[in-house]
Amino acid sequence: APVLAPEAVPLNYSVSAYTALVGCPYRFFARHVLRLNELDEVSEEMEKRDYGLLVHEVLERFHKQYPVLTPVPEAEALAALQALTREVFARALADNYLPLGWRLRWEKRLAAYLAWQRQREAEGWYWHDAETKQSRLFPLADGVQVELHGRIDRTDTGPDGYSLLDYKTRSRQAIKSGLEEDLQLAAYAALVGEDAEEAAYVVLDDDKVEALSASEDLQADAQAQAARLVRTVQAMRAGASLPAHGVAALCGKCEMDGLCRYKHVDEMNDGVNASAPGEPRHE
Repeated sequence: APVLAPEAVPLNYSVSAYTALVGCPYRFFARHVLRLNELDEVSEEMEKRDYGLLVHEVLERFHKQYPVLTPVPEAEALAALQALTREVFARALADNYLPLGWRLRWEKRLAAYLAWQRQREAEGWYWHDAETKQSRLFPLADGVQVELHGRIDRTDTGPDGYSLLDYKTRSRQAIKSGLEEDLQLAAYAALVGEDAEEAAYVVLDDDKVEALSASEDLQADAQAQAARLVRTVQAMRAGASLPAHGVAALCGKCEMDGLCRYKHVDEMNDGVNASAPGEPRHE
């Protein structure tokens, strides 16, 4: 549970860094203060993240070509999306045949995606931009400012503001299970401010494409996350420690477990408690 000197506390946070800080302060410390990054691993197989990046590029290029889909004939739209898919995935296929499986997986969802996009436009939402960079400064009590920044996959315009969309190449069930504790969408809304009317994840890995929102009151949640960031940074500057939370869902996929050693200490403490049940558990 390290403690930082005030001048060592970061004042610039990406949305992912902020979510890491809330999820496990120690992981944030290792990643963003010590600046230790996960080692690159050479893999012959296309990772799910790589697949997602290729799909992002396909959709960005498609919507720049067809910012409004409603007047476009279905056959033309499907052919254009198919051609862009093959063109973008061709780079990965040039080095390895394995991405072909991922491309075929995405191609099965093209018609569902186009149907969802037409429904969006029928509801008054129109594609506006992709990969939009946003940043915002929040004042701290001691006069300095903390910056929050992020890149939003897609922004749509509607009757009363913007819709902030994040593409997800995961199943609907996997996304929905994490919505209750989601911080990312509200943080994006905090970046955009009062013009953010909607924030949602777009499910791209199911037969049905849909947008899942994490908030019933987006502006209230956005303000709450901005206030939480300010309180947390002020607390760190005042000497609050950065402990490992030991949340199983995060620890199981954390690349910092060898440095943190939370699991080792936890198991050691279990042994101490088992041999001396009358003694308090060490923390």
